Amino acid sequence: MNHINIDEFIPPNNYQFRRDFTNTHLVDKLNLSERKQLEEILLGRLEKEERMDYLIAETLSYLKSIRAVPFLMTELETCENYVFEVILSALIFQINKDPRMTRIALASFLKVEGNYNLKF
Repeated sequence: MNHINIDEFIPPNNYQFRRDFTNTHLVDKLNLSERKQLEEILLGRLEKEERMDYLIAETLSYLKSIRAVPFLMTELETCENYVFEVILSALIFQINKDPRMTRIALASFLKVEGNYNLKF
């Protein structure tokens, strides 16, 4: 098993490193064992983080990590930002196709005010 360099998948959480960044092409190159290793690392980070890192959440969703759902649900239940509710419900839906997530996303989307770029 190759060692996963997590910094390639999750760069520092700032505009300079994350602007237009995506890691799906990197994830797509991983074999099953490496995907499991990446999932373990990311779940460990989610447990330790005080604030949700949405790139970690997005990556876990792309990996279809069922084990990430409880973390994402907790974040969704405590979220006070409608845009993030849309994002979180979309990520959860991508993993488990829970139909409640479409209702939550729509309800939250309808409450969004201002100019947000909802690109998901």
